[in-house]
Amino acid sequence: MTPAAPAVLLGAGQVAWESNRTGEFRIFLRDLAAAEPRQLSPDEPDRDHCCPLFSPDGSRLVYLSLPAGRAGYEDGRATGELRLVDLATGATRTLAPRARTYAEHRAAVWWGNGAVVLIDGEGYTVRLDLASGERERLTAEPRAEFGWLIDPTGRFATTGDPTFSRYDAATRRIETAPRLGGCQPVFSQDGRWGVWSAGAGGPIARLDLESRRQTTLLARNDPRTIDGFGYLYFPNPTRDGAALAFAASRGEHDHFTADYEIFAVATDPETLEPVGPVVRLTDDPAVDRFPDLWLASPPAGHRAGETGARRPAPRAASPPLPAERWPVSEEALRLLWPDADTVGRGWREGEPFAAADLFTSEGWAWFDGSGRMALAGGRFTLAPALAEELNGALMATNELTLELAIEPWSVASGSGGPIVALANAPGSRSFTLYQEGESLQLHLRTSDTAPAGAPVEVGRLAAGRPVRLAVTFTPGRLSSYLDGVPYLTEQLVPGDFFPWRAVHFAVGGEERSPERWRGWVESLRIGARAESAATLAASDRQRRAERPAPAPPLIAELRLLATSTAPALAEISPYREALLVQEFEVVRVLAGELPAGRIRVARYALLAGERLPAAGARPGERFVLRLGPFAEELRAQSLFLADTLPAAWEQPFYLDLGLDLGLDLGTPPAGAGE
Repeated sequence: MTPAAPAVLLGAGQVAWESNRTGEFRIFLRDLAAAEPRQLSPDEPDRDHCCPLFSPDGSRLVYLSLPAGRAGYEDGRATGELRLVDLATGATRTLAPRARTYAEHRAAVWWGNGAVVLIDGEGYTVRLDLASGERERLTAEPRAEFGWLIDPTGRFATTGDPTFSRYDAATRRIETAPRLGGCQPVFSQDGRWGVWSAGAGGPIARLDLESRRQTTLLARNDPRTIDGFGYLYFPNPTRDGAALAFAASRGEHDHFTADYEIFAVATDPETLEPVGPVVRLTDDPAVDRFPDLWLASPPAGHRAGETGARRPAPRAASPPLPAERWPVSEEALRLLWPDADTVGRGWREGEPFAAADLFTSEGWAWFDGSGRMALAGGRFTLAPALAEELNGALMATNELTLELAIEPWSVASGSGGPIVALANAPGSRSFTLYQEGESLQLHLRTSDTAPAGAPVEVGRLAAGRPVRLAVTFTPGRLSSYLDGVPYLTEQLVPGDFFPWRAVHFAVGGEERSPERWRGWVESLRIGARAESAATLAASDRQRRAERPAPAPPLIAELRLLATSTAPALAEISPYREALLVQEFEVVRVLAGELPAGRIRVARYALLAGERLPAAGARPGERFVLRLGPFAEELRAQSLFLADTLPAAWEQPFYLDLGLDLGLDLGTPPAGAGE
């Protein structure tokens, strides 16, 4: 049964999508005024059809025909025929005999009604003029797998990994931005917004392409969703921004077997904010996904006076982000994280810019519910061009202020690793801040040291205690401060930064080294001036006044009673991390307060594509876990959550915050980690 005609709520138009309701994936089409959909693409043995996309005027549609078995998300070299359908006559022709997707099922962007941007079989991004057949390569180099799609304004590009990177038409090159979480990125027609599924089952997020600010349009299990279909994927705004199409399931994830249905919601054309009820467009137990919605007229309520509902207030385009106050001169700052919320600020060609994705995570590293960098064997990196500019800015002044707030996972003998590194390798550093047990050491290279730098102790750590460290250098003098109190006062360190050549910057590791630091980083600031003791003391006082003291850690010994079935990596494609729910009995509380009896805990089962020990834990085993309320961990809520246990809503629900991830790293002192 197909839902009633939705034209009353959405206006006249049509929706296309891919579905396997007849066996192999085919393109289906529904006029919004019609009762039933129809199959648009032909039955074609051993082929799957995907990636439907209307022309801006709604008269034509392109789709990709792939060999059966190659329509998954992992085959980066799979090619098929990109076809063009005249919707009035049904006439179909092949535009490109060999074309790729960008990693999931998007394969083209319309540039007006007369040209299509596609990814050819070699991995180049190509503009195809439909009238003349002329082809223009838009990228200077091919991608080995999948490829780039460029927005209709020719300013931004993305693969299936959401980056929304800047595209330079003059050089035909793409300045790759750090990857955002999630998948299925798409551009608004006006080039202002990027939209994507930002986590497992949602949220559907919006990115201002200029400011890089990201906000949520629809949350997972959003109260506006209907019929229990709150597990959201496959978002796609209409060309005029008047509606957002998406697909959703009742909590099932598998993109190739789950019952996904197509929905749409009217949106404000200026902001893409939802302004109407969610409308269901399909009803079939098969997979309905990757919709494209074309509207001939805007939905009711998009003109003033048509409804009594409130609409979002107008706002200025891309307002500048306010800087977090710091008593250091603005001209001296060269890296600031966080800036506003978890947004960072870097400098490009001497000019500051704000970016929510200033850092890219690698491996077992993420932002936790408090916005801190959580490092459990992975690292965060800065784009090489920005690292090189940072290195050059510090060389130009031969001065440095490094200020950061950290909490190590452990301070036991043998623990530690590189916390912050501006270095090309352990033997080719500009500087590296390193933890060795309780000792904090700065390996600083100068014109008078070896390329690896000379280590100097700049502070001491205590178990379970966060610390705020500041280090300053001017030629010949190195000073450091712990929580605003001097630790090292003008120690003689001869030389300057003349030999610095670093083009890599990382938090939690060094380039060309497998060694990783485990702990949390709350903030990081780097300046090209050596700030005074008074300035840094004022900074510390201000920070303490503005930031509430962190909640005391909650650490408990628990006995495992039952565990959910851990998902396989293939089940959560295209994601590479997942949580699973386990039920525990509280044996004893080591720190904080925890109710007696039974609790449930979400723990990492997969991270960076690797299966973790928690996935193989057996009932009866005991664990010492550091916990936090799951409801306060926003990032965790966006991940795939495997919960196959019987419902028990009365049991408190926590997230395992420990950074050992079940690995045999030894047990840290109470309060210092797991």
